[in-house]
Amino acid sequence: MQRLTLTLTIQDPIVISQNSATEGTHQSLDYIPGANLLGAFASKTYSSIKNSDKINAFDIFHSGKVRFGHAFPMYEQQASYPMPICLHYLKGEDKLQAYNQLHNLPNNIAGKQTKQHRKGYVTAQAMLINPTKDLHLRTAINNQTATAKSGQLFGYQSIKAGTTYQAHIDIDDQQTCDFIETEFKKIKQIRVGRSKTAHYGRIKITNIKKSTLDQPNIQTIKINHTEYLVLWLASELIAYNQQGQPTLTPSLQNLGLPLLNNNTIELDKAKSWIRTRKHSPYNSFRRSYDMEQQAIEQGSILVYPIADLTKEQLQILKEGLLLGLGCHTETGHGQVVPLDNELLELFKTGNIQLNKPKKTENKVPNKNTSLTSLLNQQHQKIRVSSAHNQSVNNAIIELAELYQNTRNYLAIDSTIPVGPSNTQWGRIRDFFNQNHQLTKSQILEQLFSSNTAIIKSTDEEWQAGTNTTNFSKFIQKQIDSREDESEICLYMRTLAREVAHSPIIKQARGG
Repeated sequence: MQRLTLTLTIQDPIVISQNSATEGTHQSLDYIPGANLLGAFASKTYSSIKNSDKINAFDIFHSGKVRFGHAFPMYEQQASYPMPICLHYLKGEDKLQAYNQLHNLPNNIAGKQTKQHRKGYVTAQAMLINPTKDLHLRTAINNQTATAKSGQLFGYQSIKAGTTYQAHIDIDDQQTCDFIETEFKKIKQIRVGRSKTAHYGRIKITNIKKSTLDQPNIQTIKINHTEYLVLWLASELIAYNQQGQPTLTPSLQNLGLPLLNNNTIELDKAKSWIRTRKHSPYNSFRRSYDMEQQAIEQGSILVYPIADLTKEQLQILKEGLLLGLGCHTETGHGQVVPLDNELLELFKTGNIQLNKPKKTENKVPNKNTSLTSLLNQQHQKIRVSSAHNQSVNNAIIELAELYQNTRNYLAIDSTIPVGPSNTQWGRIRDFFNQNHQLTKSQILEQLFSSNTAIIKSTDEEWQAGTNTTNFSKFIQKQIDSREDESEICLYMRTLAREVAHSPIIKQARGG
């Protein structure tokens, strides 16, 4: 068996929805499913493959002979895997101190409440990785008026651009492997996820490595002095029983693994840790949803007793794991994390110390020259400007939500404006343009409590809000969170200017 290992660099934010629901808060996956990689590759090559005499399109995309695995984040060239949900931590305490519930918990935490690790990824060196996701607030545009459509404010959550992921493609024969490798080197760049025609979804293939998988690198684990086969799922598992019905407690036979003498080995439910979900995957080529799937989620731990198996049976069993488990293996389902010598350490004991990646900063060398001094100054300005702009963008999103929540709380129709108008925000901007030498206490006094205060307690627009906050408190919060007077003036001046031109504020305000 051949394996292609792809190193992927995300060039644009990637939006991959966790479910197909169109209502409620949008949540994005923090990994790239194998189905997306298969679809991206098929969109580039399917037509040429259909006309080829040497390569069969069915074998590559539908038969399971080629298995496009999920792409998971990397840390310093280290591969990561979905967090095994058998790892727990004490509620309210350090999450990095984990306990493996495959084994008996230590006596010193007996009786204390534990909580399951459900997010993130872990490397063989016990490094805990939580990919960064961004939120993008968007609004639909009316083509006739070139303005924001009423009631069409929406948001996208996305995987952050610039991060590096790794994916495996397992291929049964050499000829097909050579063909796929050649095509990926030609393609160099793919698009996945939603809004690919906009500015989302570009992925650059930065490296392709070929290797051979002759021997399964999977070991068994002793739990309470008994030998078990522990399957740590690297992707969702979809299995059916002998009657053709979906099963969430599959035996080894339900997983399609070959065994000698027709042995039946059932799942040890007491020791296994399983989470499940159901969903209907969307097929963008057919523009419709496929049949609903009942799946065991990645990160689940399936435990099978194998004490009665011979060495020959165990070897056949391990070789079967390389081909994937259950159904839909061509899109990466049914993949198992190989418990080699390094990863095995995570499961040998009940006490595991996880580690957090160290934050690194690119620093300009500090040398006493006029050029490096100038570069240091420019570098500092860029960092301050970037942080400043991010703060303003976050405040705009928070303010748009306040406008919308105020409208909902007061039950005001979208045709009637709510909250401070552009004119009132203009007065805020002019105030900070003219009073950039005031102290913080003087700013607060002249804004809120003086005889000429811009934001008075009698102003209905500034006092509008919900039962927890209003626009007056929003302004005070922005000022209180900053100590430096010059920063306050620059920040509030920029915020007031951006509010006047922001389409999401205009839509949320109404009128």
